[in-house]
Amino acid sequence: MLFRSFPRGVLREPSDSIKRADAVVFTKSDFIDASKREFLAERIKTVLPDVPVAFSIHRPTFFSDTTGAAYAIEEIRMRRVLLVSGIADPSYFQKTVNKLGCKIAGRIDYPDHHKFTQKDIKNIKVRCSNDEIDTVVITSKDFVKLKKLDLYGIEQKIFILN
Repeated sequence: MLFRSFPRGVLREPSDSIKRADAVVFTKSDFIDASKREFLAERIKTVLPDVPVAFSIHRPTFFSDTTGAAYAIEEIRMRRVLLVSGIADPSYFQKTVNKLGCKIAGRIDYPDHHKFTQKDIKNIKVRCSNDEIDTVVITSKDFVKLKKLDLYGIEQKIFILN
């Protein structure tokens, strides 16, 4: 096998599907060095010499609150925050938020595609209270699931990274 699917998971295509690609884009490339990016591009080019290879990064542009109001990165920067996520790579989420200048006071990591419950909301509230945290940063993907729950008592603390 020349490649394995990224990201991994049961709903991903087999690695030989790459032969159909019109372009190959590697995400989160800001946390791999230039030699690794070059190696990956060369590896793709051995199979797909005429296909463009690109490297992208996730560059947040603003935060929003639970009402949809937007906040500049600078308004949240330097706050002590609790990261809450149900994503495949919570460490990348942490690195991204760290890069923005936020002080990570803690993390609550759930499995990828986690279906949030009221019990999770209670756990977040308790963690905020115990650790004196007034800002919870979540992904927009996770907010779609959280907003269906009763966020009373925590909605003013939640900021969504966009």
